[in-house]
Amino acid sequence: MAQNRKMQGFVESKHLGLVGEDGAAGGPLMVFHLSTAGSGTSNTSLTMAEKVRVIDAFCYLRAAGAASDTLQVFNGSDAISDAIDVSGGANTRAAAGEMDDTKVEIAAGGTLKVTHTDAASSDAPVIDVYVLAVKVA
Repeated sequence: MAQNRKMQGFVESKHLGLVGEDGAAGGPLMVFHLSTAGSGTSNTSLTMAEKVRVIDAFCYLRAAGAASDTLQVFNGSDAISDAIDVSGGANTRAAAGEMDDTKVEIAAGGTLKVTHTDAASSDAPVIDVYVLAVKVA
């Protein structure tokens, strides 16, 4: 199969631009997918290969959550998002309502972490979490 020379290196983000502070340079969204373990309170994390700015976080419950269950997105040990209520039914979508603009930039080599807190017992469902980010300088 012939290679498309115009697209060579694009998929590996070699030719993707950085998003500038002044908005003059646009760039593509990066989507990070993390799944929580389910059953009890858990942490799931990824090490960032490049510096990114988190701009949104949302999730889908694979099964019904329980009262007071929450999910939160972190930059290492610093909270990026507010506590997201994940006590809804199966297939419910939940999203961060607030993002701490002093914590949204994760350095290359830094840790994007999701903490799922099961407040009542160990009945937490598996949750698919999607974090949207842009590559920054």
